Formats: sequence, C-alpha cells, structure tokens
Amino acid sequence: MTGKTLVYIDANVLAASSRRTFLIMGAALSSYRFTWSPYAETEALRHQDERATPISVLRERYGWKIVPDADMPLEDTDAKDRLILSAAARAGASMVITENVADFGERDLTRLGMSAVHPDLFCSVRLSANAYRQILDTLADTRTREPRTAHDIHVQEVGEHMPLRLSPAAWWGLGLLGVSG
Repeated sequence: MTGKTLVYIDANVLAASSRRTFLIMGAALSSYRFTWSPYAETEALRHQDERATPISVLRERYGWKIVPDADMPLEDTDAKDRLILSAAARAGASMVITENVADFGERDLTRLGMSAVHPDLFCSVRLSANAYRQILDTLADTRTREPRTAHDIHVQEVGEHMPLRLSPAAWWGLGLLGVSG
C-alpha cells in the first residue's frame, strides 16, 4: 500500500457525502490512499447534513486512519486552510482534495511540492470507467433511499459533477447513457 499516492481530503469534501464516498471507495480501485486530520473532521462535522452519519462514526466503523493536526508557517494560503495544508504536508500527502482550490496558496503548494485539486477533476482522472461503474453498482446495491439504480445515481447525483473522459460508445457500454428521443 505504501506505493499508493497519499491524498488529504479537505473538510468541505468530507462533509459532502457523495464526493467523499466516491473518493473513499475509489481508493481501493485506484492508485491512491486517503487521510485527513482531526481538525478537518471537526470542520466537516460542522457542515454535514444533520441527517448524515457523522464522519467520525464512519471513520471508527471502517477503521480509516487520520493524521495528527499540524501548524506550520505558510505565506499565501487562506488562514482557514493553513491547518489543513499543514497537516497534509506533515503527513506526506502529495495533494489536498478540496472544493476551494483557490484558498491554497501557489507559493505554499510549490514550496511543499503539493497540489490542491478539485474532487471532481481528481476522480475523473484517477478512476477508470470500470471503477466508476463498480462504485455506482455498489452504491445501488446498498441504497435504501432513492435514487437506487446505478444509472439514476449517476444521472441525479454524480454524473454532471464527475464527467469521465469517455466516448459515447463507452458510456453506452457502461449502461450510463439512456435512449434519447
């Protein structure tokens, strides 16, 4: 597992259940592993839907590992994200997966040899079409609420955000293109 790229999941992505789920499920099907810190988890909890299972409960249930909080001097990263970038850097992550890419300073990222990447871009590059479909199928098999099919989850929750670079024939082959007309 040490050969896999370590990515740090920002609080805003942890709080968004569908993006978090795709990132976490995708790790087993791709070449990355994930982590976050107690600070990110606390921030995510503040923004999570009150009906959602708290991320700390999910972490304990599935044995996901987190890294210690850290605070290092940074130049141009937004103040609210300094603890995020610090913890990610100290953990050895190569990138922060965040919806707020612009909040992470270019000079800080360059100095630390890191990147800030939007989760949709990350997933569209890192997940193969088959991995994407496998995640959709797993979600559909375990869902107790609508949408409950891989196609409907793709259409209603994920597809518009994570467009994989596929030809129409490949989308059709995955069963994710409906019949138009």
